Amino acid sequence: MHYPIAIRSYGYSINKRRFVQPWAALEENWTMFILEEGSFRYNLDGQVGDLSPGEVLLGPPGLVLAREVLTPMNIHYLVFHPSRPEGEALLERITSGGRCRFHVGDKARLLSSLRLIKPSSDRQEERALAVATHYLHDLLLLIMHEISEELDLPPAVPDARMLAARKWLEANAFGEAQLMGLARSLGISQVALTRHFKAAFGTVPKEYLTALRLEKAKSLLTDTDFTMEHIAALCGYDNGYYFSRIFEKTVKLRPSVYRRMYRL
Repeated sequence: MHYPIAIRSYGYSINKRRFVQPWAALEENWTMFILEEGSFRYNLDGQVGDLSPGEVLLGPPGLVLAREVLTPMNIHYLVFHPSRPEGEALLERITSGGRCRFHVGDKARLLSSLRLIKPSSDRQEERALAVATHYLHDLLLLIMHEISEELDLPPAVPDARMLAARKWLEANAFGEAQLMGLARSLGISQVALTRHFKAAFGTVPKEYLTALRLEKAKSLLTDTDFTMEHIAALCGYDNGYYFSRIFEKTVKLRPSVYRRMYRL
């Protein structure tokens, strides 16, 4: 498949504590940073902010980017350029109005794409770059989809409680995430939490929680030799049996089969 963008390089760093260069000129290529964990402060052509997990920073060519690590990061960085006019049009629309920072609401899909692109990190052979190009294009379409949804929404005051609920779920997904306690802390019933969360994000809290947990489980299955009991505990489940049931019901594969099929 021919994509309207061409990737030059892709890398993934774990527990990165500093940038080798505190600033960099984004010469003829576009640059994308995506955080899984940690945070860093940036100044891109006068736009200053702190990038957090689940957020994307997209820098057009010709600008200078200053950056400083705030907390140790797991970070993806991609360098690419449009290879066809439709690629230029897509990037121009995404960054219209000078926008460079994007929060991806569909975190489960974001994590899935990032998990699948990781094996291409720091590899220059044609097949690895083709895989990285595919998932970079998917990420750009995901950002464009979310921007389009924003533009189609009627003006409204954001529901701060549902934003807080999503943030709480992401922070507590791998521990004892009790939805009843979350609802109580927001001053609403669990039924109301489910209804309002569904209206805000298109899924219910329990499904969102499961999606976050299973994406982490997939990474642990393919990247480690941990037992099912250990993976279950790391993903917030009481035991390996229950974890395996949930995984098979949702993914349609037993965890052991998934590990054999997708092991790096």
